[in-house]
Amino acid sequence: MTTRLKIDLSVGSMEVDGEEGFVREVYQDFRDRLKAVPATPVKPSVGAAKLGPKEAGKSETTVEHFESLAECLAAARPKIDAERALVACAYYQSKNELDDFDAQSVNKQLKHTGQTVANITECMSANIDREPKLIIQLRKSGTTRQARKKYKVTDEGFAEVGRMIAAPIENA
Repeated sequence: MTTRLKIDLSVGSMEVDGEEGFVREVYQDFRDRLKAVPATPVKPSVGAAKLGPKEAGKSETTVEHFESLAECLAAARPKIDAERALVACAYYQSKNELDDFDAQSVNKQLKHTGQTVANITECMSANIDREPKLIIQLRKSGTTRQARKKYKVTDEGFAEVGRMIAAPIENA
C-alpha cells in the first residue's frame, strides 16, 4: 500500500509517494526544518505603505499608484501564487474602494492580466494562515464548501504589498 503526502505552501509544493514509514520520515524532516527557520516579522515600509488603502494617497509604494493590475504586479514581482493573489486583492480592493471582495472577482482580474494562479482558494488560505494575517475572511454565504466567501486585505497585507513594490530589483 502506497502512502501519499502533498504539501503546497502555496506552490512551494512537495509531493511524496511511498511506504508509510518513508513518507512519515520525509514529513518529520520537513516539519523539523520548518521549525528551524526563524520567523521573520513583516516590517511595514515607511510612509504611506503602512497606511490602509484609502489613507495612503498615491505614494509609489502603494497599489493606488498604478493604473492597471498588470503594472502593479510587474512592480511587486511576486514569487509565488499566494503573493500574486495578495497583490491582486490589495489592488482590487483599493482601486474599487471596496470594504470586502470575493476571490472569484480577483481571480477574474488575474486572468485578464494573463497571470493566473493555480488555485485562488488555496492562495487566499495561505494569506489568511500567515502571521500576521495578510487577508481575513469576513463572512461566508451558504453552507457548502463551495460557498462564496467575502475577504478583506488587512493593514499588514497592504504593508506587505508596499514592501514588495519598494523592494530593490535583484540581479539575476
